[in-house]
Amino acid sequence: MSFALNLPVYFLFAAILYKICKGDEAGKFYALALGTLLFPMAGTIIAKPTVAPNHAFIYAYLFIEFIQAIGKNHTNYKRILYIPLFLIIACTTTTILNTEGFDPQTFYIAARDFCESYGYLIAAFIAGTHTKGNEIFEKLYKPTIIFCGFAVIEVSIKYNIPYMLICSAYPNYDASFASLDKGAVFIESWRIRAAVTTVHPTALGTVLSTLFAFYLSIWKKNIISQNKLVATLVALIIGMYVSGSRTSMICAVLVTAVFIFSKVNIYLKILLAGVTIISFGTLISLAINHFENSNGSSLDLRREQLLFSILTIQQSPIYGNGVQYTSKYVFEAGDEGSKGKAWGSDDEDLGGLESIIFRRLIDYGFLGLGGFFAFLLYFQFYFLIHRKRTLYAKCGALVTLSFTAFLILSGTLANSIVYGYILLGFCLARTRMAAINHTKDEEALEESEAEIEEPEQPKAITAK
Repeated sequence: MSFALNLPVYFLFAAILYKICKGDEAGKFYALALGTLLFPMAGTIIAKPTVAPNHAFIYAYLFIEFIQAIGKNHTNYKRILYIPLFLIIACTTTTILNTEGFDPQTFYIAARDFCESYGYLIAAFIAGTHTKGNEIFEKLYKPTIIFCGFAVIEVSIKYNIPYMLICSAYPNYDASFASLDKGAVFIESWRIRAAVTTVHPTALGTVLSTLFAFYLSIWKKNIISQNKLVATLVALIIGMYVSGSRTSMICAVLVTAVFIFSKVNIYLKILLAGVTIISFGTLISLAINHFENSNGSSLDLRREQLLFSILTIQQSPIYGNGVQYTSKYVFEAGDEGSKGKAWGSDDEDLGGLESIIFRRLIDYGFLGLGGFFAFLLYFQFYFLIHRKRTLYAKCGALVTLSFTAFLILSGTLANSIVYGYILLGFCLARTRMAAINHTKDEEALEESEAEIEEPEQPKAITAK
């Protein structure tokens, strides 16, 4: 495209970067989230070292926060992140030392991976401690509806307008993600698919399913008007359908079932549990038949991927094969979704690694896989413990459930994992602050009760 058409994209990139650097805490967070969603991870602005627009956003955010944090007195609300992030760092370091030794280049790659994924969790957590009340639900619902609208338009006209406009402006675009000559569409002859500004329909499914869990948690809570909430949820359902991501719809059904189950009384819960157990076998049978007879991801393909993963780590099952081993040796460059070099042959199609389990197992072994799920379970348990103290704990529990289920069932593509981290980090911050305030209130109450219960000492009578 001509420079005139690319100019608005350059202006948008500069405006988002400026907001991240100069805005207030809430403004910086919304700019980061918007920039991450709008600019696909399908190209770079600098080839070596690789710097994509999203990299510029997250590194600018973290750098500004680091500079502002120097010399400040930090409260204990941030300690909630220490244990899970240390767990990830420890598992990664152990894998590197046992596969590559003390290799500076590998540590550099691992550090970038950490910042470009978990950095979003940290950024959202920081923002969650500075935003006012429940404004995030009000600020995100309009962009969410518009985003889903673009998905409908994409499958209707068979042309991905926002993706084409933005990616055409990239100095270095990787055409293996989507062909700009064909309108950057993923529609197949047997099903509709949409990606909007994500790199793949599966990545779009990650975004929409986590947002669905996020907004479902405030049903009838008067956080935003019920009409706005219904419109948002309906838009997300339509968006998930046109994305063609079956996993996103499964996750939406899962969190809806859990949400309804948490609302009913104990007798209805028993009844629902019984119905679920009776129908479980039938549903599994139908699901198996559907996957076996469909042209998409099948159970046989996933079994092959699992077997491939196990055989790949047989030399080092505990520590795996090393950081980014799958990207370097399992997949052809830039095509992590379809052209896997299965069994060492370029001719066979592995079909990707459609579960976070396979990728983590190959790269980091059972140690890294266990550490990653311990990382997620840590947050889930924390949300469940505080679910009666704040709405955000319930919200975070649903988001974590949907996010984890999606990663297990379909894995991650490019930077799709960061969309879940953004919502997870925000809910975690609000829950942590509510827990600290609750503790302070209890301590103040205990002090006041002690003062009331303490008997007044009689004054001594002195002889005149």
